Formats: sequence, C-alpha cells, structure tokens
Amino acid sequence: MKTQLEAAWVTNTCLSSTVSRMPLFYSDSIRVRLRSLFSLVFIPMEFWRNTVSCIQPFRSPLMNNGNVREIPRDDCTFAKPSQYTLSSFLNTTVKVTDCHLPYAMIYTENNLIRLQANRVMKDKETVKDLQRILFRLLLNPIPPLQDMINSFKRKHYTKKNVFAIHIRMGGCLADRKERSEMMSLHELEQLPSVIKNAMASWNYTAANTDLFLSTDSVFAETYIRNALGGMYTVLTSDAFHRGHTTGNPNAVAVGRALIDLFLLADSDALLYCYRSKFGTIAMMMGRAQKVIEYKVTHRLIPNFNSTVSCGV
Repeated sequence: MKTQLEAAWVTNTCLSSTVSRMPLFYSDSIRVRLRSLFSLVFIPMEFWRNTVSCIQPFRSPLMNNGNVREIPRDDCTFAKPSQYTLSSFLNTTVKVTDCHLPYAMIYTENNLIRLQANRVMKDKETVKDLQRILFRLLLNPIPPLQDMINSFKRKHYTKKNVFAIHIRMGGCLADRKERSEMMSLHELEQLPSVIKNAMASWNYTAANTDLFLSTDSVFAETYIRNALGGMYTVLTSDAFHRGHTTGNPNAVAVGRALIDLFLLADSDALLYCYRSKFGTIAMMMGRAQKVIEYKVTHRLIPNFNSTVSCGV
C-alpha cells in the first residue's frame, strides 16, 4: 500500500471492536514511538474511507518542503540499526516510498521494554501480538464491510475447519495483466497436491474443512477448483469485483481487499505465497496455528506488453 498522499497518526486512546473490547491507552512518550511505525507509511485515501479506527490520516505540509530528505527505497528497507535508529527518523523530516524498516531496528530489546513499561504490551505478549493488534487497528473495516465479513463467515464457514489460501499470480495469468509474475504456471499446477498433502497431515478432510480462496486470477481459481474436484468446498468472496490496491486504487478494489484480508486472517490454517505482502499481513493479523509459506519465483516479463506478451 503506497501513495504520496496521506500518512497515519496514532492518537492517545485506541478502541477497536475488531481487536478488543478494552481500549488501548498510549502515553505521550510511547505515542511518538508508535507513530514512527506508521508516519513513514503512505496509504491510499480509499483505505481511509473504508476503514475506521483510532489511527487517523494527517497531511504534513513538510512533505512538500524542498529541504525534505528523500531516502531511496532500498536504503530504507535494508537500513541497518548501526546506520539509522528510530529517533534519527523522528528527528529529521524524511520522505520514503514503500519502505519496510528492518525488524531489528524497530523491535529492539529497549523498545520492547518501553512498550511494556507504558502498558502498550503486556509482559507475556510477543512482538507478533503487537503486530496483530496494530494491523487490525489500522485496517479495521467500516461497519458495512464488517457486516459483509461476518455475514460471509456465518453463511459459508459451516464446517469444523477453515483453510484459507492466497494465490497471487500477477503476470499474464492475472485478471489484470502486469509485468511482474508472482507465480508460474508450473507452481500453480503443483499447488493442489500441496493443499491435499497439508490437509492430510492435519487430519483435515473435504467433509470437515471449508477452503477459502483469495486470488487475483479467475484462471487460478478455475484451475484449483477443477484440480481439487467437486468434493471440496472452495469459497470466494463475491461482494466486489477483483482489483488491485497498488498506487491509488478505487473503492471496489479496496473493499474486496479488506474483505479477503479478514477472511484469510480469521482462519484455522493459512497458505500464502512467498514475499506476498498481502498474504504476509493476513498471516500477521491472524492466529492460525497451521501456516504454509508457499515458495514461488518472481520474475519480470521482458519488454512487457499486455497484448503481445500475453497473447491477448
């Protein structure tokens, strides 16, 4: 999720029915540190219109200042704690795009102690617990979307187990053709056997398990359904058409993404693709005890043209 429009602000008190019935209180000192986790992340406006939480957008006039230092994506993503600290980001005005600060920089022992001392984290809570709470606060859907998510689960999640599967195809096999191929046809063809073998090892069967599938490709959905066979219940959300949330997405794409994200997260088992940010967030938001990171190869299609390269 990225754009140069809005950043996020963490207020003193956070309350989200999606996460907990109890409010989460932040002291002023810890608010600054939590703010640093989000103030470097720019989020499309449609996400703000489709979410409701204590994390609110703000527009910083400093971002248009000619003196702002811009950190290249790789410098930010691969920054070392010896080169940067959170305070160095807070004490200078910087602009980054699609930056993923290293885990070792944010979740240091000192930061964890301060989080616990300020009652943001309980003594027995882990970093994963904190990440799950923060993502659910940031991406808490508006009530109409929450109703759709809950209605889908009541209507379709009727069996003992839910095995959620996220397939990110990209390339020529995605509904929206793109230069980046996230999964090859061969890797897609191997996936049904991976699903069946995993289910067998968990004592999941077609009779006691619902399969929820989130994908950017009708081709992939059709292939998985046909390869598994009619005895398996394969579910997809159909409240919105598929779309992309890269850049400045429309409301339909954002609505579908949020619904799929929470349906993936609220599962007993999860399979997601290697290096998929969407799948990774679903994993971090959920509590699935059985998780598979499906190894896939990424490649850029040379001289990409949707008509020529994909034979459209």
